[in-house]
Amino acid sequence: MDIIRKLFYYLNLFKLTLIKKFLHFPQNKEIKRGFIIIQLDGLSFETLQIALNKGYLKNIKKYILNNKFELKTIYSPLPSNTPYFQKAILYGDKDTLPGFRWFDKTSQKYYSFLNPETAELVEKKIKTKFRKGILENGASYFNFYSGDANRSYLTMSKIFNTSLKNRITGLKLTLIIFLNIFTIFRIIYLSFKELINEIKDNLFYYFNDLSQRSSMLFPFLRIFNNVILTEYITSGVCFEIICGTPKIYLTLNAYDELAHQRGPTSRSSLKILKLLDRSILRIYQFAKYSKHKKYDVFILSDHGSANALPFYKLFKKDIKDILKKYQIEKHSDLFYQKKQKIHIHILKKIQIMSQRGDIPKIISKIARKKSTERKIEKFNIKELNLISFGPVSHLYFNKFKKKITFKKILKEYNFIIVELLSHKGIGWLCMDDIDNSVIILEKKSYFKIKKGDIIEGNIDKVPIKKHDLYYLENLVKHKNSGDIIIFSNYFNNHVINFEDQMSCHGGLGFNQNNAFIIYPQHRKAKLENRNTPVELYNFFYKSYN
Repeated sequence: MDIIRKLFYYLNLFKLTLIKKFLHFPQNKEIKRGFIIIQLDGLSFETLQIALNKGYLKNIKKYILNNKFELKTIYSPLPSNTPYFQKAILYGDKDTLPGFRWFDKTSQKYYSFLNPETAELVEKKIKTKFRKGILENGASYFNFYSGDANRSYLTMSKIFNTSLKNRITGLKLTLIIFLNIFTIFRIIYLSFKELINEIKDNLFYYFNDLSQRSSMLFPFLRIFNNVILTEYITSGVCFEIICGTPKIYLTLNAYDELAHQRGPTSRSSLKILKLLDRSILRIYQFAKYSKHKKYDVFILSDHGSANALPFYKLFKKDIKDILKKYQIEKHSDLFYQKKQKIHIHILKKIQIMSQRGDIPKIISKIARKKSTERKIEKFNIKELNLISFGPVSHLYFNKFKKKITFKKILKEYNFIIVELLSHKGIGWLCMDDIDNSVIILEKKSYFKIKKGDIIEGNIDKVPIKKHDLYYLENLVKHKNSGDIIIFSNYFNNHVINFEDQMSCHGGLGFNQNNAFIIYPQHRKAKLENRNTPVELYNFFYKSYN
């Protein structure tokens, strides 16, 4: 079998070399050792172990892990998502992001990493700090940032950039695919196979009453993402190796998309790893037998994924719907009367919850103080701006142009805090406080953290781990984070997801922060104690420049 694999490799090498000469690809003649980083988007350390044990990653296990490579877990900090991880590993930038999407109250502008302009803006901000990327003179494939690469393909921050130096055009890469008859047949065969697999998976989940994301376009997305995009990236990276490109970073996200569709350990999610496993072997073979340059190959993930259940499907309403019953229309004839009814309702609810010990004492104290005032501030649901990603939601009060503190929220919107904490789908809330600290409100507990330590509250009952406190504090204190940051609860060993997805990340716990790295044994001394993306940046920048 190994002889046949080598034969196919040399045939592919011969064809691609001829195409390279025909299309006049640039050749890098430096003799320094290079690296290739292959990112498997969203694959947790625990799910990787399952896939290895069940035979979904046979090539990685046989040809890489059993051939002088090491495997270890790495930590994906909050917010555990691709844009933050890649910002840290490509540039060593420690500054947090509010999440995958957020709202700027000052400019009244919405940001999302689905929009290339957001990635471009973030990368430009990084460059103002004079951060140097690890991909200088290298290539970036399907990432959020370029990492200072000379060539970038399907890289969000460079989508609109048409003046890159030493550029291998997308047209040339497309010609590579169409000049290779075996690649065309592979795409046609795998596209048909993926369509059949999607039909089978969909029917299996439907007739067994299993949860899956609703999407009419997903079969076409699956074919494009899993087959066409993966082939485009794999072929492009193989050509980069032939050209001697010293630094290459690519992202394969087929697993992450299927995990969101049906869950991180679902049959269809694990099966797609077989396809990625074959692509990784092709890249590894090109790197191993390269005559132009010696490469170190690294396989890693940017974050893990947790089994999830959508909030809306569990409760038949979203967070805004929960608060709509408190909405007061200013011009209503019953405006004053309605305010009094709402106020009485809130006081009774707080009193009952306080007697049961279901809310932190600080809320009941402030509520008793307000009870003598016999009033409630007018409230309109339009004052709220809710932005969710995975198990986290940012709640903004549009009435204020800057972020407001915990005491201000308690004074004007205590009914919102009580309603959120009393809901089964909500786990805990975080807010800024006036003394530059951060407040955590759980259903029955109150904590205050500052500089990564708990300064008020019982440390044994805090809902998050000690090493997460620093990153949580940074997230809450970011100027574009919500006035209230809402973390979802758990249900039957699932994380409740504020999006319509069967897996989630971006929060804390349940494998969301457990990523991995597979690396060459000869790099063990320098890598075994590096566990965060910033620490990985320091390794790559110092080792390959």
